[in-house]
Amino acid sequence: MRKPIFRAIGLLVTGLSLSLLLASNALADGGEPRHEVKAVDGYEIEMTYVAGDLELGHNQLIIQIKNQQGQLVEGARVNVVAERYEEVKTASSGHGGMDMGGQGSNAAESAAELKLVDTVNAEMKPGPQAGQYEGEIALDHAGHWMITVKALIQGREKTVSFAADVHADTSKQMIIWLFVGVNLGVIAVAGILKPKSAGTQLQAAKQ
Repeated sequence: MRKPIFRAIGLLVTGLSLSLLLASNALADGGEPRHEVKAVDGYEIEMTYVAGDLELGHNQLIIQIKNQQGQLVEGARVNVVAERYEEVKTASSGHGGMDMGGQGSNAAESAAELKLVDTVNAEMKPGPQAGQYEGEIALDHAGHWMITVKALIQGREKTVSFAADVHADTSKQMIIWLFVGVNLGVIAVAGILKPKSAGTQLQAAKQ
């Protein structure tokens, strides 16, 4: 007579375990680190995105600097500036050529330009290895970002920029909704089975 209750509890435990397993796997999977390298004034600056790609939220960065001899540069002061740009359309009027009827025409041409809409700064700290600098940068909006590394080396600033498109990651949201949906479903099943079990016990007691 208690089998329906035990079955509901079993379903609840199984649902919770499966949901937590899926959620933990999805959140833990950050991808392989991605590296980009640019040169400036004989120096080589390598940017590493630890999670593989920039994404919304906190992003771990590692920067490595080498000099003209390929040696790692220590003691540099490194800052990262992330700037988000949006495409803004502007209208400009131009004079077209003569048409087939010999009449002039004025055409309004639309042009697009990038407008700076957001700026985020982060200071990198010396990493565990010589010539490496690490830190994190928090991005709150999806869109087109320019990641600029400013390295002050022996009193002279070296600057390189990396372009990156940040997309909204919907996979984590799907996992969360799946987690909620499974739990609600299991609780609903438990609520349906429990009254049946109680009714069965009452009927058995009367007999």
